[in-house]
Amino acid sequence: MVALLRPKTPRLVEALVEDISEALDEQSVVVPGTEAASLIVPSLAGSLSSVLPGKRRLVILRTPSGARQVP
Repeated sequence: MVALLRPKTPRLVEALVEDISEALDEQSVVVPGTEAASLIVPSLAGSLSSVLPGKRRLVILRTPSGARQVP
């Protein structure tokens, strides 16, 4: 950023870059739904991990003898 601004404002470039950096550090973003997602995602992951073994068993049961089976 310094290289970009130096030709336009050679005397102020250092202070300007510092001011911009400080302003960016002070900013924060709150995304709606973040708290809800932190509760829902682990629950969905647990549900999925309990469903997958059953799905694998169904695939194995439906596989004709002699065909490749999914572990």
